[in-house]
Amino acid sequence: MTFLPLRASELGLSQTLIGLSGSAYFAGFLTGALLVPPIIARVGHIRSFTALMAIFLCSFLFLSLVDEGILWVLVRFVLGTVMCGAYTVIESWLTEQSDTSRHGRALSIYTAIVLISMAAGQYLLGLTEANPLYPFILVSLLVGLAIVPVSLTRSLAPAPVPATRFNFFKLYRRSHTAFAGALGSGVVMGGFWGLGAIYALAQTHDAGFVPTFIAANIIGGALAQYPIGMASDRIDRRYVLAALCAASGLSAFGLLLADSREATAPGSILLRRVCQFTVCGLSGQSGRQLKA
Repeated sequence: MTFLPLRASELGLSQTLIGLSGSAYFAGFLTGALLVPPIIARVGHIRSFTALMAIFLCSFLFLSLVDEGILWVLVRFVLGTVMCGAYTVIESWLTEQSDTSRHGRALSIYTAIVLISMAAGQYLLGLTEANPLYPFILVSLLVGLAIVPVSLTRSLAPAPVPATRFNFFKLYRRSHTAFAGALGSGVVMGGFWGLGAIYALAQTHDAGFVPTFIAANIIGGALAQYPIGMASDRIDRRYVLAALCAASGLSAFGLLLADSREATAPGSILLRRVCQFTVCGLSGQSGRQLKA
């Protein structure tokens, strides 16, 4: 999410194409939510995960060989699709294997591992100084190794993921606030992941600062989980969301004016705190309303 936009910028792709490739990734993510569950139901979790990671490896390595913008857009769409499938396999398996009394703790540990790994992974960008292909090689090695324990596991595979149908109109009728907030937050965070690294580089002219900028964004989201969650339990979620949206606007305005490392990193932390928990709060509100 950070390396590929920077790589595309180094290849001379326009910011429009880089933004389109980021949009293609998330469009692929949405497509994966529709296409992957039937595949899992047909061949099972283990084979699905292995096939998806094989496609990921081929697609990711292919990007190291090409510099055509249209190919980057298409390949990033594929990457989004297979990554959604991988998350579906992992999280449905985790849900199936953990009993109800420990489900929350299991998901908390899983989320913590994901966030820590994402934050630490930002510093792999330093490898590009020695050779721009090193991140491609190292990521491919790690993904290849991740296939091994899943392929050799003796654990029972979970039940097939049931097919789902999306009805955005029904969701909007049930919870206008959740729908609008999730849409707005998705637009903001999609733009951040697509162009945030390039923005940090353009503002500070320091490639070494980019990993810290993105890592601060991730860590800010992790640190805010509990306090904002507690606030949403005690205060009307609409007021919490309104405050978060106001803070999001202020932090985005601050990032617009920031021109130094010291000013950019705090804005990144605040933006992540606000946007991530707009989604979380809305999900809780939406879930309650949909059950009603």
